[in-house]
Amino acid sequence: MTRLSMILRMSVLGVVAAAWAGGAIGQDGGSVRDRIRDRAEEFRERRGWQATADRGELEAVLARMKKSNAERLTRMLWPAEDADGAPDQRGPRRLMPRLVELARLLERDPERFEVKLVEFESGMAILDAARAVRDRAAEAKQPPELDWPEVAALSAAVAAGHEARGAVKKLELQRLRARVEAFDREIREAEAVRDERVETQVRRMLNRIGGGESPEAPTRRLPPREDRPSQPSGDD
Repeated sequence: MTRLSMILRMSVLGVVAAAWAGGAIGQDGGSVRDRIRDRAEEFRERRGWQATADRGELEAVLARMKKSNAERLTRMLWPAEDADGAPDQRGPRRLMPRLVELARLLERDPERFEVKLVEFESGMAILDAARAVRDRAAEAKQPPELDWPEVAALSAAVAAGHEARGAVKKLELQRLRARVEAFDREIREAEAVRDERVETQVRRMLNRIGGGESPEAPTRRLPPREDRPSQPSGDD
């Protein structure tokens, strides 16, 4: 095992163990973070900030996902009418902004959509792996141990998540560099004709001043006074 993988596993184990011991991960699957997110989503709904998208747009996103993830999200977003009990809306409320973002990217920016989709699914994998560790710890009635296969799976999922986020940042950096190069090219081109542009602008301003106009006046001149529409007098 490499030093990096050992550090990842130890950090994941420490977080899960602390959450288990401190009650951040509860037996009912809830957590402090879940409750905070729920309250935030309720606030957004009251303010009218809830992101939405057409079902067809969301289904187009799900069609690009792994089959297991797509099926699970389909059940969450559109529960069967004959399902027992009222559906839990916490998951859809939390996921909807991310899914809407993916739907917009699929339409407008396919390249960024691909890396963001991998990032999204890696997050789902981390949650699944964390639940498996939590369930094992609850069944064993003890904090997680490093040699559990569930912990190894969680470490692998977290590492994959880091890779996915890194891919997003690399794409952003690549695009930023392209913009910087474009700006640099524009600056060099402007500097190459700087004297000519300065002279042209000064001549234009002098012509305006000589014609009795403000230096900042538009280039379009008014028609001669006799051709202008007559203004109504105060006696009309």
